[in-house]
Amino acid sequence: MDLYRKLIAEKLSGLSDDKNIVFLLLICEKLLPNYKCFSVKYNFGDAEQLKSIISDLYSNLLAENIKYDINQYISKVDSITPNTEDFDAIYASFALDACTAIFSTLQFIKNKDINDVIDVAIYARDTVDMYILERNDLANNNNLVLLIEHNFFMLAEKKRQLDVIDFLKKLEVINEQGLEELRLIGNLKIIDLDLL
Repeated sequence: MDLYRKLIAEKLSGLSDDKNIVFLLLICEKLLPNYKCFSVKYNFGDAEQLKSIISDLYSNLLAENIKYDINQYISKVDSITPNTEDFDAIYASFALDACTAIFSTLQFIKNKDINDVIDVAIYARDTVDMYILERNDLANNNNLVLLIEHNFFMLAEKKRQLDVIDFLKKLEVINEQGLEELRLIGNLKIIDLDLL
C-alpha cells in the first residue's frame, strides 16, 4: 500500500464530514490555478465554473440551507474535464487532477466515502510528482523516488496537508476566520508552472 495514502487515512480519522470538506476544498483551491493555466493555454474548459462550484460549497459550510444540485455540479465538472489523450502537454494532466479533485469532493459530499478524501490528497501529491519529473527531467534517473520525495515542492505539499489536518482537528467552529488561517498554512503555490 502507498505509505502516504496510509498516513493520510490515519490522520483524517475522526474528522467530521464538514472538516473533511474543508480539507478537500483547500486542496481544490490549490489545484485550480493549474486548470486555469491549461484552460488559457489550450482555450478549453472554464476555470470560473470550477471556482464557482468551490465557492458555493464553502458558502454552504458557512451558512446552512444553501441549495445546490450535486449532480448538476458533477455534470458541469465532467463537461470541462480534459481528456489527456486530446492534448500533448503535461498541462492537461495538471488540469485533470484539478477536475478529479473537485469531482471526488462532490462525490464525498454525496456519499461520505472517506476514500474520496484520501484520493484528493493523492491527486495533489501526484500533481507535484508529475511536476518534479517534468521540471527536472528525472524519467530515467536511478534515484527517482528519493529525488522526488526530497524535493522542496513535495515536502511542502505533504507538510501543508498534514498541518491543515492538525489545524482542523483543533478548530472548534468552521468560520471565515478559521478558513483564512487555514489558507495561510503553506500558502505557496502547489507547483510553479512558470518554472516549466
